[in-house]
Amino acid sequence: MQAYQAADRPIIYIDESGFAQDRPRLYGYSPKGKRCYGKNDWLAKGRVNIIGALLEGALITLCAFQCNIDSDIFHAWINQDLLPKVPRNAVRANNI
Repeated sequence: MQAYQAADRPIIYIDESGFAQDRPRLYGYSPKGKRCYGKNDWLAKGRVNIIGALLEGALITLCAFQCNIDSDIFHAWINQDLLPKVPRNAVRANNI
């Protein structure tokens, strides 16, 4: 990492996270001594997955997917969304 930084090669950080839309909350808040009530919409189904990339601490791209992220989707995201937005001399896998 230090060698890349010394050579003025920006480093891209990427991460993926997912959110279940139908996951009921198990805990809640209410005034002390009062019962906590909640409502659940059991019709909400699915999952939203987010992939994002940082360059020098700034978000350069963020995409949401309403499906599971597999290698095909990840590869398409890399090629179609991320790579066109990063500097040519950035550190990338296999130096693509």
